[in-house]
Parts: sequence; C-alpha cells; structure tokens
Amino acid sequence: MPRIDMVDVSSDATIRTALDTAIETGRSRLPVLGEGVDDVVGIVNLRHLAGLVAEGLGDEQVKNHMGEASFVPETKKVASLLTQIRQGQSHLFVVVDEYGGTADWSP
Repeated sequence: MPRIDMVDVSSDATIRTALDTAIETGRSRLPVLGEGVDDVVGIVNLRHLAGLVAEGLGDEQVKNHMGEASFVPETKKVASLLTQIRQGQSHLFVVVDEYGGTADWSP
C-alpha cells in the first residue's frame, strides 16, 4: 500500500490511543513510528493492546509495550518471503527501500 495510506501509531502515543486507532481502522496490527514514516521502531497488536487497557495500563506509552518490527527489502523474492513468513512468528513486515526507509508501493 502507499505510505500515505499506512495506518500507524507514534511511539509516544498512549496504549488507549493505539487501541482506539486499531479499532477505528479495523487493523489488528499497527507499526509504531519513532521520528516518522521511515523510522518504524516496533509493532503493536490489537489483542495485546486490549489486554493492557484491561490491566489498567491504558495511559502508558506504546513504546514501553511494543513488539519487535520485522523488515524485508523490496527486492526480496516472494517465494523466499513466504518461507520466512512460515518460519517466523511475525504477521506484519515493513518493506524497506534501498536506503532503509519504508518503501512506497502503489499499484
């Protein structure tokens, strides 16, 4: 998807804000951004966010509860990527361009 359509959350956002964003957009996973769209610092998922809010941690920052982001170069072959997906536990990959920034894809 084009970068402009990417749904994300700031690392300084609260858990509650991230949960609201996930629910409002219908996304189960969100990339967490540091300085901007080219600085993906982690991933959060809806189920984990909901659990944190239920535990009373909704006002804490996302950066304290995010998971590790998985990156893949835009030149990676699909067959190789499918193998990587099957072997790993990640369900969301950030595609990066030759400069290490988030790749912009459009059909």
